[in-house]
Amino acid sequence: MSPSPSTGPLAKKLLGIYNSGFGRITLKDLLGHRQTLETVQRIESALPKAGAGESLSTFAAYRETVNLLSLFLYSFLGIPGMNQPLMIFEEEALRYDISGTSESPVTKEFFYYHNYFDQGLGRSQERFSEIVAALLQRTGRFPEILPLLELMQGSSLAFYQVRKGSGTRGHVVNLIGATDTEIEVEFSSGYEPREGDLLLARLLPYFTSNLLPERHRQPRALCPLPPCLPTSPGIGSWEHFLRRLFWKKRRGLDYAALRGYLKRGRKRNEWLDLVFEGYAGHIDSALLLSGLPGVPLSLPRSSAFLEASKAHQAFAKTLPPCTLCKKDLSLVADRTQEGFGPLCLFCHNRKMARSLGVTLPERTFPEEVVFDDRGEPHVFRLAFRLEANQSTLFAREFVSDPTAAALTFQVASREIPPDIEKLYETLLEELPETLPDALLETLPETLSLSLVPTDKEG
Repeated sequence: MSPSPSTGPLAKKLLGIYNSGFGRITLKDLLGHRQTLETVQRIESALPKAGAGESLSTFAAYRETVNLLSLFLYSFLGIPGMNQPLMIFEEEALRYDISGTSESPVTKEFFYYHNYFDQGLGRSQERFSEIVAALLQRTGRFPEILPLLELMQGSSLAFYQVRKGSGTRGHVVNLIGATDTEIEVEFSSGYEPREGDLLLARLLPYFTSNLLPERHRQPRALCPLPPCLPTSPGIGSWEHFLRRLFWKKRRGLDYAALRGYLKRGRKRNEWLDLVFEGYAGHIDSALLLSGLPGVPLSLPRSSAFLEASKAHQAFAKTLPPCTLCKKDLSLVADRTQEGFGPLCLFCHNRKMARSLGVTLPERTFPEEVVFDDRGEPHVFRLAFRLEANQSTLFAREFVSDPTAAALTFQVASREIPPDIEKLYETLLEELPETLPDALLETLPETLSLSLVPTDKEG
């Protein structure tokens, strides 16, 4: 495997500085600094066991390589001509507050991997790892680092689904990839994969003693960072979203363009923004994510979502509260064609299940996002209502103005209690991949439109 040093203007500028008297002194100090040498020594110590397939040593080699790049970054910031293009890292570190002094979900490791190996700098879009590789190749120092940089540059975020798991190991498949080959993964964060989990994660390969990726009948990989679990929207909305961007007529899905998007995003920091604004909690050394990139109303920490939520909460306070739990009614969950009922949906369903003598299905549903003909997103929230003669699952659009019209799709079953999973699948079939403009134009200004498909349960 050959290293991939940058030949762009930033790398050339750095090498030009290295050829100057000041640069030789400054960069020589960096390459011979005690911290640099100790970090390289830790990498060299980990390589033999890593080459033999030992997980902890493989993780250590990758981790220390990131630490080495951080040492280079802070040294480059002091070099005239390199300070300005690299200050973007400092500014973004403050923006996402990776210092550990707040509850920012963007960890240092996620930030460094994305900025060192994925995102480019300046008009030339040179990756920082490529600039470092150019310096190491020019000076001939630390040649064992170059193949590690190449492996890490080749990684990116991707969607995986867990087929099976045991402890911190699992078998996953790339859910939106060109193949469905299972990969055996070790999760370094301590995350314990569960069958069916959807992951947005970065995988790094195990390697042999000569730092080439392993070639096993069963591919193996390491997940060096806490994986992200997209809990909402569902995988169907993600697939529609990505198909809109990368589906080519007569050619199908453009996997090369998709990989480029998962690595760099459509704009700088798109994936950092998703983690920052879409954070919905954490569990088992993994982050829970909600929302799609560039769809603010689907992101629970975005300013648009927070403002819309405040408007809905304020309007809810103008309505009579639930007569049982005394809490404000949920505008999305309890609004029907007849208006707002006296009970919140939770109390209504619990009371109805008790009167019917049935067990209420325990199921939470993800939001779904559908785009219209103009490419505008529509966020739908799902809720279940149990009645005496039927059960209904409906998806109501979440709009910024609580008094505005809200597009609603719903499906009903006369089974009591219903097969909730089948009802959910039926609703997803009713949600079109694209909302036609003609349908949106039929919405009144302040009333809710309800599209009720024929009862498919008979």
